[in-house]
Amino acid sequence: MAPQEGDLDQDPALFARIQGPIAKILSDVTPDVIVNLQRKGDVLYFQGDTPSYLYVVTFGSLLTVMESPSGDPIVWEILGPFDTVGSFALLMKFPYPATCRANTPSKVLGFSRDRIWNRLENDQLFRETLMHEMGDRFQVFLSRLLFSQKRVEARISMSLLALLSKTGSPDEHQRQPLLNVTRSVLASLSLTTVESTIRVTRKWASRGILEFPSAGKIRILDQRALEKISME
Repeated sequence: MAPQEGDLDQDPALFARIQGPIAKILSDVTPDVIVNLQRKGDVLYFQGDTPSYLYVVTFGSLLTVMESPSGDPIVWEILGPFDTVGSFALLMKFPYPATCRANTPSKVLGFSRDRIWNRLENDQLFRETLMHEMGDRFQVFLSRLLFSQKRVEARISMSLLALLSKTGSPDEHQRQPLLNVTRSVLASLSLTTVESTIRVTRKWASRGILEFPSAGKIRILDQRALEKISME
């Protein structure tokens, strides 16, 4: 099913619980489009497309996926509510460097390139906040270069902890939220094979570090153990 543009009147409380700094600043701006990615795998934009919008995730999660020279896609990033999408390409005026698709059913707001540039020229707070966010994201990209030098177990644990940081707080029983991620996506995020990811996560499940309540979902049971592994 193709992505659908939503009616602006369909969800008047989109920004009722804003957390991201860019989303907060844009909360007084009516988006140019609301895109509903109704099924996992629906594409927001393709690698190589010309950027037309700065997107803000309001619900669900998205994957940015890059085609490698070998033809095997690499999951570069998972984005959650109130993360921005496409800022590098929009500001630097180059094609999207990766395809962005839904990891779960999702909704995003799109703000046109002209309106973003006008806001940048006239709103110092917005300009500084967006530059700061881009700097943070650039640090993440640089860390990926060092990431590949770590042990497989450390890479997988770091990926899980990064996903957890985007997912939410423990529930009333102090259980961590479910991570909507398959082991094939986790493998790509961790720059390793699916086979290695299955082997490692099964070992951790037997040690009570993780559990798999259903297909495509992982729950962290022992965050401290993963943090220790990530430092090894």
